[in-house]
Amino acid sequence: MTFQFTEQHRDEYFSAGLTTLRGIIPPSLLSALRRETDKARAIARERAGPQSQRLQPVYRYEELNHRHFRDFLELAGMQATVEGILGAGHETSDNMGVLLEPAEQAWCTNWHRDVAHHIPGLDNEWFFQTAANLQTFNQFNAALYDDHS
Repeated sequence: MTFQFTEQHRDEYFSAGLTTLRGIIPPSLLSALRRETDKARAIARERAGPQSQRLQPVYRYEELNHRHFRDFLELAGMQATVEGILGAGHETSDNMGVLLEPAEQAWCTNWHRDVAHHIPGLDNEWFFQTAANLQTFNQFNAALYDDHS
């Protein structure tokens, strides 16, 4: 079954701050992304140690096949979702990263926004003005594996 964006996705995003796009990644692309993420994990651990949890941006590393990451961004369902939620003309970033599990000791971060109004030194007027703009503070996370923990 091919993924279809619906108004429910938009409603969930605006009410809960997130929506789930089930089945959006075709199996062949999912396999390719898993292979590239395995390489990214090795690179991250080599550079930052076994507890490294991110490699970003993926486009900085020639060892990775960037085409698979770009294919993910170009999925018709992804494009329809971005346009359906954020509007036409939204641009992608070259800052894509992969989040990784630590090798030695697992830990997690509670749901959060990367930028929040309570950060010391942040201009609150700027923050609330910027946060009202749908073109800012958005990210898409794609789980490449089921989590059975």
